[in-house]
Amino acid sequence: MYLINLIIVPFVAALPAITIRQTGILSASCTNIELVNGYPGKALNDNLKGSCSGPQGQKLESTLDLNQCVGIDYSNNTLIWTPMGKLRNYCDTCSLKDGNVLACTCNQQASTLKLDDGVVIRDGSLSCK
Repeated sequence: MYLINLIIVPFVAALPAITIRQTGILSASCTNIELVNGYPGKALNDNLKGSCSGPQGQKLESTLDLNQCVGIDYSNNTLIWTPMGKLRNYCDTCSLKDGNVLACTCNQQASTLKLDDGVVIRDGSLSCK
């Protein structure tokens, strides 16, 4: 029994501290949600900005470059969730509908994407899922 304690106690003591991250849904955790232009010289509003609830309940300003998680399905030019999708390379205009639906015209095709399906709030910051 003493041998087991000698092995387990040093192992447990060596484990790193675990940090619990607060996550939330965009439409329930953020206010003042808007699209802003993240690239000088480009007319497309492809950055999502909002005030989101932080770990202690405080509101934190956050911005997410949607090019990191939104692209298009090349077969029909519709918006999809994809890592490093580079939305700006294919879409001319984007706007928000009902505060949580991204509406864009990509390669002359209108398309929408529900932001709650691909954007999450981590410790008050907007992030791709």
